Amino acid sequence: MSLTRFYIIACRIVIVLLLCTSCQKENSQLETGDPITSEQAYFEDYQKPKHKWGYLDRSGKLVISGSYDDCRDFSDGLAVANQSGKWGYIDKSGDFAIAPEYRSAWDFVDGTAKVRRFDDSYALIDKQGKMIWQSETLEPYQPRESILRTRQESVYGLSKMDGTEVLAPRYLALGDVVSSTAFAKMITGYGIIDLQGENLVPFEYDRIQQAASGKYLLSKSGNKYFYDIKSATISEPFRKATGFQGDRAAVYDGKTWKLIDENLSDVASIDADRVRAGGEGMWIIHQDQKLYLHDNDGKRISDRSFDMLGRFNEKRATAAQGDAWGLIDTNGEYVEPPLYPLAWDYSEGLARVINRAGISYIDTAGNHAFSTKYFEARDFHEGLARVQLKKGF
Repeated sequence: MSLTRFYIIACRIVIVLLLCTSCQKENSQLETGDPITSEQAYFEDYQKPKHKWGYLDRSGKLVISGSYDDCRDFSDGLAVANQSGKWGYIDKSGDFAIAPEYRSAWDFVDGTAKVRRFDDSYALIDKQGKMIWQSETLEPYQPRESILRTRQESVYGLSKMDGTEVLAPRYLALGDVVSSTAFAKMITGYGIIDLQGENLVPFEYDRIQQAASGKYLLSKSGNKYFYDIKSATISEPFRKATGFQGDRAAVYDGKTWKLIDENLSDVASIDADRVRAGGEGMWIIHQDQKLYLHDNDGKRISDRSFDMLGRFNEKRATAAQGDAWGLIDTNGEYVEPPLYPLAWDYSEGLARVINRAGISYIDTAGNHAFSTKYFEARDFHEGLARVQLKKGF
C-alpha cells in the first residue's frame, strides 16, 4: 500500500468516527428530553469582549473603571450596563442600582425603562427596578401620553399602563401617540387613527412622518401633504416638503422653495436646489453643489459656503471644506477651523474630533479640553462619557 493511499484511508476513518460521535451526542441530547432554554442558547453564543468599558469625567479622568462588557450613555441618572452577558443599570458611582439580570435593557426616560427577560418576555420597570407593566406576548415601546405602543410578532397595537388594551395588535406599523392620534399602516397603505381606532385619514398614503408642531407630513404619488391635528384638515399638495422645525417648514411647489409658518402661509422664497432643516431654527440650503445657512425667516446668514454641514446642537454645528471638518456657530463662523478628518456634534458643551492625539474634546469656544488615547470614546451625557478601554492611537 502506498503512503498516499494510507493517508486517504486514515482520513476517511477519522471523518466517520467524528460523524458517529456527533450523532451519538445529538441522540444523547434527544434522549434526555431536556430542550435547551433560551438563556442557555444565549450564553452558548455569548463572547466576552477583550476590552471593558468605563466612563470619563469632563477633565478626561476615568472615574468609573472599566469593569463592564458593554454600557450605554447615562439617562435619567442611570446607565444601562452589561456584566458577564446580563444587563442592568448602574448609578454614577459605578454600582449596580438595578441588578444585571436581563437579556436586553433600554434607557430610562421619564422614570421608565423597557427590559427583556431571558424567557423572551418584556416588562417596563421604574428606577427601583419594580415592574410597572409586563406581558408574556407583547413588546412595549416608550409610553406617550400614558399610552404604550406594543408589538405582537409582526403587528402593533396600543395599551394602557395598567395593561388595559386600547387597540388590539393589527397594524403593520404604528407611530407614537400624539394628541390622542397616531399614524398606522394597513395593507392598503398608511393612514391616521384616533384612540378608538377610527380613521382620521384613510389608509392610502405611501408614507407618514411622525407629527411635529401638531402636523403630520404625508406622502402619496410623489406629492407631500400636511395633516393638521387640531383642525383635522389636509393641506393642498406640495411637490416636496420637510416636516415642521418649530414653527417653520420648507416646501417646494414645483417652481420655488419657500419657508412657511404653522398656518401654511409663505414666510420667504428661497433660491435653492434643495432645503433641509438644520436644527435650532437654522435651515441648510443646497445651491450649485454648495451649502449655505439661512435663518428661520429665510435670510442668508453668511456668504460662506460649505461642502458638508451637520445639524445645529447647542448653537454649534459640524462643517466641512473638502474632506476636512471643523465647527461653526450660528453666524456661520468657524469656532474651530476645518482641520480634522472627522468631527461630531456638541453634547453638553463638548464636541469630539479626531486628530494626531487621538480623540480630542473641544469646547464651544474652540478650546482644547482634553484628549484620550482610547479607541472608542463617546459623547458626554449627564457629565460622563463612556469609553472602551482599548488604546488605539
